[in-house]
Amino acid sequence: MSRLKTHVFPLIGARAIVDLDIHDLMQSLKAIKKRGTIDVALRVQNYLQSIMREAKRLRLITINLAYDLEGSIKAPRVVYRPALPLSRLPELQERIDTYKGRALTRLTVMLSLHEFANQMGGECNSDEGEADH
Repeated sequence: MSRLKTHVFPLIGARAIVDLDIHDLMQSLKAIKKRGTIDVALRVQNYLQSIMREAKRLRLITINLAYDLEGSIKAPRVVYRPALPLSRLPELQERIDTYKGRALTRLTVMLSLHEFANQMGGECNSDEGEADH
């Protein structure tokens, strides 16, 4: 509801749902998209579609205009980062050990690294154990 209060209601005002058109709905999404918060725009688009679907079900409107919003906002392309080669793990450990920022950040990164190593080690051990049987 807070996203609607922040991004939609200021633009559409107190108009009744039957008085809205596709341009009113798009105006909110374009404003959000212009700020660069695509994830918020996609959520608001989903909210608008749900609200309009319910309004149609209740016979407040005859056409769900929000369906025309589909595809108007494209999700950003996901960029995957390459994995760190195992040969560089000592370098990573050294950089973590000499990190000069917040201690909590350093400890969190160390814990994450150790947890990952334990999980990977457990998988390797379980594979080896299965091969013996």
